[in-house]
Amino acid sequence: MNLPGRDNAVAIRLDQIGHIALVPAGTDWALRVFFEDEETAQSKVVSHLWPKERPISSVLIPGDEALRAAAKLLPAVNAAGASRRDVSSAVDLLSETPDPSRLFTKYAAQAPSTSKSGQYLSYLSRPVRLALEMASHEDAERRALQGELHLLESAWREAEEIAAIADGLLLPDETGDRLATLKREARDG
Repeated sequence: MNLPGRDNAVAIRLDQIGHIALVPAGTDWALRVFFEDEETAQSKVVSHLWPKERPISSVLIPGDEALRAAAKLLPAVNAAGASRRDVSSAVDLLSETPDPSRLFTKYAAQAPSTSKSGQYLSYLSRPVRLALEMASHEDAERRALQGELHLLESAWREAEEIAAIADGLLLPDETGDRLATLKREARDG
């Protein structure tokens, strides 16, 4: 996974998935991800001899980047699956708080005040974890659709410009002038 401030992709091991946490960040939230720090490990010979001594680092991912990271990480957190009841409860939670960022903020705010790491995702109920996963994917789908709509809008504008040029090629100049006058009169009138 690509993490902020890291040059290379970072592998998140299964035992580190359980330590992914929601962290309150003012009125918003962030995602704390723990990972094995390969860059530091490569500089220490001892880490190759005793793998358990490898340094563990964490990174705090804020905002939209946190939603994208959550969409990648939550399927691993929820790998055990869910019952119909859990899925139904997750859908209910989403209907109560449909905005993905607000949903994440809500559960980040529930982090124990004694915890510096935040609210571990693995400590949340299965319906909450499912709702968070659904919300993160819904946000990604919404952004993808917005991108597609932007492309369609651009193509539509380009087609309109080409049509206007083509229309102008077939008309005599005086017809174009008369049409412009009529449009002005209709607009002003």
